[in-house]
Amino acid sequence: MEMIIGSDKWRKILRDGSAEMGAPIGKAEMDRLSIHAVELMKFNEKVNLTAIKDPMKVAVNHYLDSLAALRWVPPKGRLLDIGSGGGFPGIPLKVMLPDLTLVLIDSSRKKITFLKHAIRALRLDDSEAHHIRAQELAEKVGFAGSFDVVVSRALSTLKEFFYMALPFVGIHGRMIAWKGGNVDEELGFLEDVIAGWDNVRFSIQIQAYSLPYIQSERSLVILSMNPPVV
Repeated sequence: MEMIIGSDKWRKILRDGSAEMGAPIGKAEMDRLSIHAVELMKFNEKVNLTAIKDPMKVAVNHYLDSLAALRWVPPKGRLLDIGSGGGFPGIPLKVMLPDLTLVLIDSSRKKITFLKHAIRALRLDDSEAHHIRAQELAEKVGFAGSFDVVVSRALSTLKEFFYMALPFVGIHGRMIAWKGGNVDEELGFLEDVIAGWDNVRFSIQIQAYSLPYIQSERSLVILSMNPPVV
C-alpha cells in the first residue's frame, strides 16, 4: 500500500527517524508537522514549493533534515530563515521550539502566500513571513543585527550565505548552512573570507550527520560570531 503523508506509517518515519537523530518528535509536534506536510502538497499542485513529492522523501529530506540543527538553536531565540521556500528549516524548528521567534523570507510571492497560510494553519505564534530579499530586509529597522540564528537550506555557496546572513546576526549569534557531505573546498574559501575581518572573531564548526532511511551524508556548517573565550 502506498504511503500517504500524515498517515500512521508516515508519522512512524518521522517519529523513529527523529529519535535516531536525537531530536524526538512528540504527538503535538507531530500533528503540526503533518498539517504542514499535507498543506505543502496541496499548494505544490499549483505552486512549485518542492520537487520532492514522494512521502518518504518528504519526511526525510525536508523534516528530518531540518531538525539536524535543533541543538544549535536557542529555544527562546530569534531565528531568520533565508529563502525558506516551503518553510524549511524554519517551520519544523519553530514547531519543535514553540517559544522561538521566527521570520521567514523568500523572493517568491507565491511561496510567501503559502508560508503565511501555513503560519495560520499551524497557529504559530511570534512567526511572520515576508516577500523580500535579504539585502532589502537588512535595511529595514529592527532586523539588522537582531537575530540569534540565521539559517538557510537554499543558498548555493557558503561564501554567498556568509555575506547574506552576516548583517542580521547579533553579538554571539550564529549562522547555520545545510550542505552535502564534503564541504572541505568551500570551507577553504570561507576561511579566506573570514580572515579579512580584523575586528570580528568567528568560529567554524562542522556537524556531520546521516539522514535516516536513505543514508545520505550531510553536513551543517555552523559559523558563530564573537564566540565566548573558553
